[in-house]
Amino acid sequence: MTKTFLKAAVLGGTALALGLLSTAPAHAFTFTPDQNSVTITASDLGKSFTALFNGQVGKNPATPILGLSANAIFTFASASATEALFNVVLNNTSTGPITSSRVSVLGFNTTPNAVGVGPTNGSGNTRITNPGTTGFTQDSTGNIPNLGQREVCFSANDCAAGAGAGVTLGNSGNFSFALGLNGNNPFTLSDFFVRYQDVNGSTVVPPGGSAEGVGKVPTPALLPGLIALGASVLRKRKGEQMAEANAEV
Repeated sequence: MTKTFLKAAVLGGTALALGLLSTAPAHAFTFTPDQNSVTITASDLGKSFTALFNGQVGKNPATPILGLSANAIFTFASASATEALFNVVLNNTSTGPITSSRVSVLGFNTTPNAVGVGPTNGSGNTRITNPGTTGFTQDSTGNIPNLGQREVCFSANDCAAGAGAGVTLGNSGNFSFALGLNGNNPFTLSDFFVRYQDVNGSTVVPPGGSAEGVGKVPTPALLPGLIALGASVLRKRKGEQMAEANAEV
């Protein structure tokens, strides 16, 4: 994980992550060393993991966007022979220089492939079960600008746009979804992403423009380090701001 990604992912989210550590249940998920995926079994019912998202635009290489960040807390709520239910808390943790942003799409890939993604709903199919406060009503599959294909996307429209729904800067939203599994256990979620819209304050995105966020799913043991790094980044930025203010007096 690069320093740039870490700064974007945790900037502004230190207090929230600290709260997660003090309240989240014990973890037993299997995380990969590259922090790209998490494998889930029936024994993980009731437990949670967190995906941390940076902000970026373009590709080969992508350009990082300072201050643009989000996270999503996934709780494995229940399971049947054909589907798994998750509750999600989606947090827009963007900070300055970003002045506005909206997390409009959340998605990932699955192994084995999810069942019933798209217009097919009902028991055993992938679907939004409760839009909560995000306004997300659609599950879809498709191409994300600069990131490529993703198997599962949740939004109010499709994989590329959120049709005005989502979570704005400094706010949190919640929703629930069912993942069609056709009896597969364990299963893996990977390649997490978010889509940002209505981005303002960045020097690399036109006013009101869009961007992407690539997700990492660190093990619980790494979260304290991320929190410490986030606090250090915030202290450094505050010091720089104070120095600039004193220089102007």
